[in-house]
Amino acid sequence: MEMLKLRGDFAKNNVVNISGLIQEELLTITRSDLEGAEFSISENLGRDLTVGPTHKAYVRLFFLLNKDNIFSMIRSITGCKRIGSFAGRIYRLEPIEGRYDEWHNDCIESRQIAISVNLGESYCGGVTQIRNVSTREICGTAANRNPGDALLLKIDPSLEHRVSAVRGTHARTAVAGFFRETPTFKEMMVTR
Repeated sequence: MEMLKLRGDFAKNNVVNISGLIQEELLTITRSDLEGAEFSISENLGRDLTVGPTHKAYVRLFFLLNKDNIFSMIRSITGCKRIGSFAGRIYRLEPIEGRYDEWHNDCIESRQIAISVNLGESYCGGVTQIRNVSTREICGTAANRNPGDALLLKIDPSLEHRVSAVRGTHARTAVAGFFRETPTFKEMMVTR
């Protein structure tokens, strides 16, 4: 029944929240790894802060999100094509004026579905919004404020999305990225 609800919500809103995708034990290890990590501004990815792709927290999550059982779950919920690989980053969106995500789409590099998994504490603001490109009408909103929760977003030329500004005292820290049709995970590992 839960899978049917997730499928229906995704089809209707182009975004869905999956509770507890990252289990507590892995979340605790990841948070510990990120304590004291150096986050730096990523000029080509908006106004958020990122850690490098070789950071042990990202490497662990990279391998987790490139598993066949995760691909199967994503396909079941979204109805997307074959998934070959996941690629992404760990980022932090601070509750500072001017730090937010602008409207964009991610229709490149055979990206099919975007994902954002909350790795930090609960935060205020930081709402993911999806809108129709031609009408600019919001057609989906969601927040993954609970640690371990994930958002799946549809990637389509007719849609664009953004994350609103984070408010309050806690940053939004997440692993985010894309499930792509190509390259396959094996092909990615050969070229690394």
